[in-house]
Amino acid sequence: MRIDNNNLLSNLNLYKNEAVEQKRDAAAPVKENKATTKGMDRVELSIPREQIDQLKKALAELPDVRPERVAALQEHLSQGTYDISGRMVAEKMLGR
Repeated sequence: MRIDNNNLLSNLNLYKNEAVEQKRDAAAPVKENKATTKGMDRVELSIPREQIDQLKKALAELPDVRPERVAALQEHLSQGTYDISGRMVAEKMLGR
């Protein structure tokens, strides 16, 4: 699996949603017996919640646009030296 900023944020949001659901489930009284607890799947995160929150904060502080990259691309376009292969475009579209 390829990990980039979009995937990381999506995964972090999944963890956040899971935490909200767990709090909601914890608030509701549940009768447990051997039949309901046996065979249930269990997930444990290897990253502490605090570290996930720090990562989300650091990602939020990153700019959406990298001005130096935009300027370089604009210069290539204006000089007519911007050349990209169709293969590279297809690979990016396929997420490779």
